Amino acid sequence: MTCGRTFITIQERVSVDDGAGGRTTSWVDVCTAFGTPRWVKGSERTASSDGDQVATLETWLITIRFKSGITTAMRVVWNGDNYNIRSAADRDQKGRHLVLEIERGVAD
Repeated sequence: MTCGRTFITIQERVSVDDGAGGRTTSWVDVCTAFGTPRWVKGSERTASSDGDQVATLETWLITIRFKSGITTAMRVVWNGDNYNIRSAADRDQKGRHLVLEIERGVAD
């Protein structure tokens, strides 16, 4: 299923001073892009050791115009939800498009 073009934000985790002599991590925007998402799969997994909580996992592919420096250490914010980047591939090796495999429902 393809959902048409959508707006996404790509963020990276940075370490910043917490004002009390320590450090904390925070997510900051790296760039924004229009992309074309395509749903890949969905599944469920047990989210607790006693089996009472179930987490829903979603995997999508989003094709954006090529941007260098996008890594799996970053995340995508799309429609207010955070998605881990599982891969960022220039599949045709021509520097035109970047295909991001993103997943929601896992720890980030």
